[in-house]
Amino acid sequence: MPNIFFSPQSNTYISQYYPNTKYNGSTSLFVSRFQTTGDIYRSLLRFCLINPECSSDNIHGGATINEAYLRLTIARNQIPPGSSININAYRILQPWNASKVTWNTQPVFGTSPEVSVPVGASLGTLEMNLTNLVRGWFDGSIPNAGLLLTGDEINNRLLGFYSSYAPNITLWPRLYINYT
Repeated sequence: MPNIFFSPQSNTYISQYYPNTKYNGSTSLFVSRFQTTGDIYRSLLRFCLINPECSSDNIHGGATINEAYLRLTIARNQIPPGSSININAYRILQPWNASKVTWNTQPVFGTSPEVSVPVGASLGTLEMNLTNLVRGWFDGSIPNAGLLLTGDEINNRLLGFYSSYAPNITLWPRLYINYT
């Protein structure tokens, strides 16, 4: 059973407080509310699985996806000690461009999260099981426009992850896949 991982083809964040600002190239991806009402951040990621233009390592056609999960490394955590929030991953439903997307132009995304994972007041890594979604991306039954991540959009609990623009590539977001 081979294991493979993919770095994001695209990743960025958007800010409600700065609704027309583009953040492509930032070393961090942010989610949740920061300091006040309307100061909400969301992050977008897209992974390419089978197109040789996106990666030198690809999953061969006819493979079976056994397990897939997204691993994010926490770079900044402003969740108060003793509390936690849920990080939600929504399927994006339309194409988007990381160098052009803003809060005002964010793509449409699903109404229910594909997965929701609790995060407390610590650094480290976050893993989200995306097996069913990645299976759909791989077999073509679900269009792959990526993921939109949200956090607590009501309380001040900003969370930042390293993006694929961070200098240390071992901290980048990774989509890990086990397949046969």
